[in-house]
Amino acid sequence: MSDQNEIFGKYNDVSVLTRHVDDALLQLADTFDTAEFVSALTTAGQRGADDEKVHQRVLQQCKRDGKIRAGAKKGKWQKATGIKTERPEFLKTLVLGFSVAVCLLIWGAQIAINVRFAWEVAGADPFFQWTMVTIMAALDLGRPLFMAKGMHVLSRRLRREATLYFTIGFTLASVSFLCSSSMLSASFAQGQLINIRIDKKQETIERLVVDAREFRQRAIALQAEADEECAHGGCGPKARKLQKDAEAKELQAKDAQDQLDQMSKQVERPPEMIAGLVHAFENMHLYGDDHKMRLPYLLAFVIELAALFGPGLLLRR
Repeated sequence: MSDQNEIFGKYNDVSVLTRHVDDALLQLADTFDTAEFVSALTTAGQRGADDEKVHQRVLQQCKRDGKIRAGAKKGKWQKATGIKTERPEFLKTLVLGFSVAVCLLIWGAQIAINVRFAWEVAGADPFFQWTMVTIMAALDLGRPLFMAKGMHVLSRRLRREATLYFTIGFTLASVSFLCSSSMLSASFAQGQLINIRIDKKQETIERLVVDAREFRQRAIALQAEADEECAHGGCGPKARKLQKDAEAKELQAKDAQDQLDQMSKQVERPPEMIAGLVHAFENMHLYGDDHKMRLPYLLAFVIELAALFGPGLLLRR
């Protein structure tokens, strides 16, 4: 049941109460004209009902709310009770159920992102962590309620009250947007760091391959010179020096090969899909040094709009 003093709407500086409108409709037949509605509204106790601007707006609001519909003739109205809709009842239920599921999924995803943000910024103190999580979850749960209430009172032409509810809703939405965009940015940055580490390791491996090959080739060349020197003039100081240089290059080649073997076994693979996604986004110029925040802000904005207005519109029903 509605509150006895709930305002149906304010028209031409006249506050029309919901109970007066409901009482007037109860008094009327299934089909009625404007004059009969004005009379019933006055009988219900509504002042100013004879003002044309007032009762015409009340009738239009009743029509928007589904209480009545326009009759076949001008100035005639029909009660909505018993009116058959074009859409089958089971289809309406199916559409409504699907809408509820989509809104709840988006709403839940938004809450999960913001709760994770609160958990991360709270530090290692469990009490502070759970306090922040509770506060953030409460704000996210309340945000669509404020939007739904604002839409409801706005439909009653209560603009001042609607502005208050919308202001609170959008203020909470700005906090939520900051949290979700920060979490998305951090996730993308983590994927980018993984890709950078993998690229650097790959560069190091390629350099070690080149170094090992060059050291080995140089060691073979020096050993050949030392053998040639020994064959022509005996193994004197020059031959011994060439032999030492060849051994040193062989050690360098072996050291480079050991490092190469070790790094090849430890090549980091992306632990998460985010690394591959970041690479794809960079190729599409949606993420990178010149526009690093474009994609996280866009995703956070879309999620925020869906989480803000989806449940709000649904709750308004």
